[in-house]
Amino acid sequence: MLASSFANPSLSVLDTTDPGAVLAVAARVEPDRTLFVICSKSGSTVETLAFYRYFAARADAARFVAITDPGSPLETLARERGFRAVFPHPPDVAAGMPPSRWSACFPPLCLA
Repeated sequence: MLASSFANPSLSVLDTTDPGAVLAVAARVEPDRTLFVICSKSGSTVETLAFYRYFAARADAARFVAITDPGSPLETLARERGFRAVFPHPPDVAAGMPPSRWSACFPPLCLA
């Protein structure tokens, strides 16, 4: 729905560990033309880091941005690997909030 709202059919959101879903997204994206948004408040979410590692083997570090708590393992990884940007997750926003959380707004804003 978001992709069609922004007249951009190439928005993909990967929020499942189902191998078929991961492979389907991997088959659709062009790593050299994709911005990968890695979001984990704690910076240590196993599934999120697994997604990162899978796609990092296929794309340059400059194709990634991170949204995470300041000082988290993800922030450290992002800075060490040379991510395009690291955005701080607001400390007053709890982890595990529904998709309406502020970080869910980031990918659509990239299309605007």
